[in-house]
Amino acid sequence: MRASPARIAVLGLALLLAAALPVVACGICIEDRVAAVYDQPTVDRAVARHQRVAFFALNGSLVATPETRRVVVAALERAGTRGTVHVSLESATVSVAFDPARTSLAKVATAGDRALAPQALKLQALRVIGADGKLQEP
Repeated sequence: MRASPARIAVLGLALLLAAALPVVACGICIEDRVAAVYDQPTVDRAVARHQRVAFFALNGSLVATPETRRVVVAALERAGTRGTVHVSLESATVSVAFDPARTSLAKVATAGDRALAPQALKLQALRVIGADGKLQEP
């Protein structure tokens, strides 16, 4: 079976359109971002204390500077457990432990969003390590 010029043109147009669409994060891409801020000692302490570890994407106008890192750490420490924030500005990802008896993932995200709004940044939950110590979708 020969491909007609019309079929080839339609296929080419479909490929161009597909390439122009925004890329949706796949599970592998998310896992790469999580790995950029994953810290086993932090996870071990959180699980031992019946806490959760949340992994967030940093969306918005991210400027990779030491000041941005300080602002992100301060915002998440207010929302989660102090001393557990890990930031990768290169992958635009952050993690923080939190106590589910005192707050929720949604409240951590909301508090973080409020604190990061002046920097035009917003959090998007990627994954959570639950009480069982396993990575799961939020």
